[in-house]
Amino acid sequence: MSTVRRSPGFYLSRSKEHASHVLGLVAFVLWAVAVTHANGLNMNSYGLVSVLGWPFFLGLLLIVAALANELFRTRLRPAHLTVLIAAFVLFVFGTAPAIEPVAGLDPSFVHAGFTQYILVHGHSRQVQGVSATPGESTLMD
Repeated sequence: MSTVRRSPGFYLSRSKEHASHVLGLVAFVLWAVAVTHANGLNMNSYGLVSVLGWPFFLGLLLIVAALANELFRTRLRPAHLTVLIAAFVLFVFGTAPAIEPVAGLDPSFVHAGFTQYILVHGHSRQVQGVSATPGESTLMD
């Protein structure tokens, strides 16, 4: 019986194939650890950065590395890219609601007031937009 000798490059290419899976999984676990241990009540003027520990930033770096690894493949795998992009969106847009799930009263009352005005008057022409970010009240105009 003959044995097949494989070159060291074979194992390296196989490990590169699964690198984005491992990086994405480790990044998600680090995000979960960071969100679990973060306390929104300890937040200072620096915002989320002050309560998120090193696991969040290491996880963010790993999810970017996983995306880069997946994007530099010869044949792109759309399903893998979709999962990694969804994980990146979770990192960027899901961290703040996961740590502080209840919106502050000021923004809540402003949005409730906009909604009530539109329901009563049928339009929002007379409402002066107050927004936290540029372009947030664009749809209101």
